[in-house]
Amino acid sequence: MGSGISATTVSVLAEGEPDSPFSIRRCPGYAKGIYKNPPEFQTMQDLELHSFKNYPDSPSLGYRKKVDGKFEREFVFKTFKECEEIARAIGSAFYHIGLKDKEFFGVYSENRMEWGHCIDVSALFGFCLVSLYDSFGLENLSFIIGHSKVQTLIVSEVCASKLCQILSKDKHELKRVIVITEDNENKVLDDIRQYQLEVYTWNQLLEIGRQHPVASLPKVDKEDPHYICYSSGTTGTPKGVIISHRSQTSNTLNCWKELDFRRDERHLSYLPLPHVFERIGYSVTHFVGGRIGFYSGNIRLLTEDMQIFKPTHLNAVPRVISRINDVVMKKLANSSSITRGFFWASWYWKRFWVTHGYETPLSDRLVFNNIKNNTGGAIRSFIIGGAALDPSVHEFMQVALDTPMRVGYGLSEIGAGNICNPLSVIHSRPGTVGGPLCNCEVRLEPLEDYDDPLAGEIIMGGECLCSGYLYDQEATDKLFCNAEHTWLHTGDIGKWDQYGYLMVVDRMRSIFKLSQGEYVAADLITEIYQSLHIIDQIFVYGDSTRSFLVGVVVPNKEETAIFFGKDKITDEEFIKLCEENNKQLRAKILKDLDDIANEKKLTGFQKIKAICLEHDPWTVTNDLMTPTFKLKRKKLTAKYLNQIDKLYAETVI
Repeated sequence: MGSGISATTVSVLAEGEPDSPFSIRRCPGYAKGIYKNPPEFQTMQDLELHSFKNYPDSPSLGYRKKVDGKFEREFVFKTFKECEEIARAIGSAFYHIGLKDKEFFGVYSENRMEWGHCIDVSALFGFCLVSLYDSFGLENLSFIIGHSKVQTLIVSEVCASKLCQILSKDKHELKRVIVITEDNENKVLDDIRQYQLEVYTWNQLLEIGRQHPVASLPKVDKEDPHYICYSSGTTGTPKGVIISHRSQTSNTLNCWKELDFRRDERHLSYLPLPHVFERIGYSVTHFVGGRIGFYSGNIRLLTEDMQIFKPTHLNAVPRVISRINDVVMKKLANSSSITRGFFWASWYWKRFWVTHGYETPLSDRLVFNNIKNNTGGAIRSFIIGGAALDPSVHEFMQVALDTPMRVGYGLSEIGAGNICNPLSVIHSRPGTVGGPLCNCEVRLEPLEDYDDPLAGEIIMGGECLCSGYLYDQEATDKLFCNAEHTWLHTGDIGKWDQYGYLMVVDRMRSIFKLSQGEYVAADLITEIYQSLHIIDQIFVYGDSTRSFLVGVVVPNKEETAIFFGKDKITDEEFIKLCEENNKQLRAKILKDLDDIANEKKLTGFQKIKAICLEHDPWTVTNDLMTPTFKLKRKKLTAKYLNQIDKLYAETVI
């Protein structure tokens, strides 16, 4: 716990449970039973109709127009009434062009207004939305379109060319494609038509629906699939997680009740909408009548988008927060000693007062508002998901921004929004993910041969649970702990601290055993090593036939230049250094790795003994990271197997 950060009650034993690390824990106030969806809100259709009825003239979905190649410095919005008209038109058009009740349709697009309209269509009419990441490679794209058996696909103009590459060679059941383009003569329309598919533009579909409106909405059942979220594929072929209306409704109401979403909410949609974390941000903001702004599509303009839109909550993954932290730290490192001293004196002063519940207007005005204004200046809390956030980054940013970093926990199979830190800088505990929210319950299952007897696999229960995996009964049966499907394996290892906050120790699938019998938690030590400024990315490797760890490192180009005494180095110079596995640079990185390992008190078997260098970053595009920025360990192992074998052969310890 950071100095001055106190604890509050974030979890309680379920009524009748013994006081044990492996007992069921629930949200305070719900010891007798978890929150259940009320009769009036059983499906996403119920929530959608509520929003359209109560906020007709309020702004709903917005974006920045692009004029002459430049984005305008304002968001333009459609009201809830306008969004309802569009959703009803698209849903009516679906029936007219041949879709049946509850049929699947796919969306393959970057985040944009039409994505939001498709979510509204899915909620209103009960069509099941199959979401595809715009960053998917051809292999995953082809697999999901084939596996889900979608016959109707909505695709953005940006993604259409990639779609054409798989239409020419892969099996699928597509019958019709709707292209989001304002150009009815766009060449891509003819490119798709050559594969004997029906092709429409988005505007043509709208016009069809307006000319052929349906008389009434279909009945939707709470167990109907609402959308299919394909898992990221960190360990192999993606699985289609079935998120029911019951699950999404439960998580939406849960976030509304527990995460302080208000009527004036402003949600900036920049994380991928196919992911459950972003989808829940959309759903709860829509439910409370808030505004949803779609970012400009360029991550380099994200700061500008935030400054213009002024979000009140920001969903973020640790990498985004770490990048903001790195920018601040780099500016500090390049400033004078007087400036650095003043900054840190102000930070410690502010930490003392905010952790005792007081504001610090003078230090904010002199020092910290510049940092806060980079994110728009209106954020009430950051909700962090997808991976662990370094506790030191958590505490520093939380104090500097005077905004809770609400690190939480969830996964595709539970639909997001289930475990989270409290809405208070005083009580948001670095190094933990907080406690269960009102719609779920949590217990730990003991693990054999694990070095901490108080840790166990995190097991989840509640209305938030998914319905299983699409067309994969065997995987579904393995996912759930019981035949009734009321408890679910997460595959993550957790531990309760002394205050009832949950700590995620590691993922079971990223734990491997070395030849001497020691277990290594790869994600945990990767987080530590990657905090070094000279490292952009690191892949830590070990297995049961080896007694020590090795790694593949993507160095930071700017820090590499500094190490060699230069202001900057060219791309060619950087590539050459890495391809030649420059001995000086490797020695420098290994020393830094050893230093931070000692600082963090890592044991000998957790230290990396040898590395090789890589100049090409691992990204979502080259299929070596998931869309939530997790390393795909299986693919990285295959890619670097020869280098790894060579490192082991050449290293003597």
